[in-house]
Amino acid sequence: MSMLSTGRLCCAVPIALLALVTNAVPGRAACNPTTDPDKTDIANARAAVAANCDCTGASTRSAYVRCAVQQANAVLANKRCAASVKRCASHSVCGKPNAVTCCLTTAVGTTCKVEKDATRCAAKHGSAGSCTSCCDTCPSPSGGPTCPAPTTTTSAVTTTTVPVSKSDWAGVYGAWSLDEGNEDAEMAQLESLGINLVIANVGLDETNLDPNFPGWTQYYDSAIAHHINLIPILWDPSKNQTVWNWTGSEFKVDPAKYPTDPGAHFFAWLHQDPQRLSHTFAVYSFHEPFNSQNGQAQRTVFQNQTLWTQVHALFPDLKLYGESITHVDGCENGCTDYAGLGVYSFSLCAGKPAYSAVDVVPAPQGVDFSTELCVTSEAEVTQRAKAMLDAMYTRSHDATPAPDGTFSKFLPLIQTFVAPLPEVSRMPTAQEMTDWANEIVLPRQDRELGMAWYCWSKAASEYPTSLEYHPELFPTVKAIGQSMPH
Repeated sequence: MSMLSTGRLCCAVPIALLALVTNAVPGRAACNPTTDPDKTDIANARAAVAANCDCTGASTRSAYVRCAVQQANAVLANKRCAASVKRCASHSVCGKPNAVTCCLTTAVGTTCKVEKDATRCAAKHGSAGSCTSCCDTCPSPSGGPTCPAPTTTTSAVTTTTVPVSKSDWAGVYGAWSLDEGNEDAEMAQLESLGINLVIANVGLDETNLDPNFPGWTQYYDSAIAHHINLIPILWDPSKNQTVWNWTGSEFKVDPAKYPTDPGAHFFAWLHQDPQRLSHTFAVYSFHEPFNSQNGQAQRTVFQNQTLWTQVHALFPDLKLYGESITHVDGCENGCTDYAGLGVYSFSLCAGKPAYSAVDVVPAPQGVDFSTELCVTSEAEVTQRAKAMLDAMYTRSHDATPAPDGTFSKFLPLIQTFVAPLPEVSRMPTAQEMTDWANEIVLPRQDRELGMAWYCWSKAASEYPTSLEYHPELFPTVKAIGQSMPH
């Protein structure tokens, strides 16, 4: 299905979805928390947080995180490392009385989650840690600025680095699309449900005082206030595609060369405020660029590769998110850093609840997706969904990596909408949402970024309903978010 546009609102049923971004400041080096000098810089800032921010006395976790950010901004030599300090403060028990850091052993290694108390941790077969931040707790032996000081320090100590299992997991728990003009209230609602990422069309204006058509400033102010990261979509209705303008040899994304182009202007605007960067999870590249039904909105493999190369050269910390890209040969890697994969399973067959099963099949330009309708076995559908996700992961890792040596990372996008198509003709039940998270997402933390719901607000005008119109499902959304490792 091609992307629809109603005014400034965009979207459709994506087959491949999601991406990621750290962030960049012109003239500044990216932050690498694993090596010096950034490693020591972060340690110093976290020590300042431990010394100056009251963990046990914090009224809320948000209050503690604000204090941590202030300390980071004051101490860090490389301000690009503020996100690492903030992450450790966010994943802590500070401001949450009785909460504990909980070490959980999974098939892919040890992970840490903040639980409301030691009893809840034990019920999940976890081990309560002595440190207040998950950055320091697991694996054992723990150590860091949020851990108790050792009782003896007389003997020399040799430290070793404990290897962490290779994993693509980033703790993403996302929602696609907001009701523009109501973005602040909707982000507040999503924050209360545990959502930490929103993919949304932010338009082409830096600011817009018309409340019905918020601009970049309004979206980012709301995201920052509600501790939500964004994947901004700069949708150009005149192109029925994202705003990136092609000159014939490159895209107009360099603010120095194309200061008046809206795409280049967005990158310049983004870099004017470190908070905008720290709340940018990814920048949206293209929607279904290889779909023959998209006409002038189509883009070639070379164009996808060129945008990736330009963004990485100009903004080393930014990464791209794209839809329906990695299934085409030449774009397995190096066209988008992160790609989402739609898991659209919930349908009606002769008016009765059934499932749609999606398989990866060979195609002339790579692979494609084939849907079988009226499947009645939930176990069969979840198994085929897992096989689809694994096939795309293997396809990426069997191909040549991107120029920086990386492979595309994937995020399952679980259906929470209805469209006038037989394969997506009903909403999931609360139990199905839980099953899809527990059976498809959580067992593959080594090869997924997390998960997201497509969609929260009706992403296309033709959708009869979506998640925000089903408050009976909100407790399930919140419960799943609480079970997600961060």
